[in-house]
Amino acid sequence: MGAHIRNPSKLLIENGKTEIGLGKFIEEKPEFMGNWAKKGAKLPYLFKVLSINQALSIQAHPDLELAKNLHEK
Repeated sequence: MGAHIRNPSKLLIENGKTEIGLGKFIEEKPEFMGNWAKKGAKLPYLFKVLSINQALSIQAHPDLELAKNLHEK
């Protein structure tokens, strides 16, 4: 699930009559992404479901400022 340009997740809007890719939806309505959103905002993460039989670790990638702070610690 995600907003990759080649195969984005799809949203049904207008009572299920119109389909739009997730990336396009975020581009047109960045306010749905929260306070950090700016014009041209992109989806900040990629959510993957690989297997329901095996737990996977959660990976988070910090922004540059947080990475510097964590590196210093």
